[in-house]
Amino acid sequence: MTFDELLNLVFLDKAIGIRLDSRLVSSGDIFVAVKGTLCDGRDFIAQAVSRGAKYVVCQKDRSSIEHRLSAEASAKAEVEINWHFLIERVGSEELVDEIIPIFIKDNSERMQVLSQAVEKNDIGEIKFYAHSLRGASATIGAVAISELSRQLEAAARESDSSGCKPLFEELNVRFTRLVDFLSKSNWKQIAQQASSRQHTERS
Repeated sequence: MTFDELLNLVFLDKAIGIRLDSRLVSSGDIFVAVKGTLCDGRDFIAQAVSRGAKYVVCQKDRSSIEHRLSAEASAKAEVEINWHFLIERVGSEELVDEIIPIFIKDNSERMQVLSQAVEKNDIGEIKFYAHSLRGASATIGAVAISELSRQLEAAARESDSSGCKPLFEELNVRFTRLVDFLSKSNWKQIAQQASSRQHTERS
C-alpha cells in the first residue's frame, strides 16, 4: 500500500483509525508496521490482524510480510466458532459432536426461510427467524453470526427494510463460512488453538 492509498482510505472513511501499537488496534483499523529502535512493528502484524486490522502498511521486505499477513488473515477468517464459549455452554466434546449436525440442519433451513422473508420484506418473519438464529448461534459460540442476527432483528423491529437486506447478505456469507468451517475434519482442533491464542494475547 502506498502513502497516497493510505490517505485515500482515511479520507474515504474506510478505516476507523491508524495505529502504530498493535495492542490498540480495533476492528477496521490500519496498522502501520515499522521498524523502531527497540522493536520491529512487523513482528506484531499477526497480533494486529487478530485484533481486527483491515489493512497493514509496512516497510520493504514486502514479500515475506505479505506472506505472513495472508497466512494469519486466512487462519483468522476460517475460525467461525469461539471454542471457549461453545464448551462453556454445551459442557463436553461429546455433546458438541451431537449438537453441531443438528445446528447445521436446523439453521440451514432457517436461513432459507429468512432469505424468503427478506425478499418479501416480511418484517414479522425476519424478526422471528433472526431472533431464533441469534440464540442458536450464540449457543455454539458463533459470535459473529449471533451479532449479525441481533442487528438484523433490531432492524426489523424498527421496520428498517432498507437495512435488512445488506445485513442478511452479510449474515448469509458468514453462515456459509461457518458451515464450511464445521465441515473440516479438524475444526475442533483449529477452534481450540484459536481460543488458546486469544486467551494468551489477553493475558
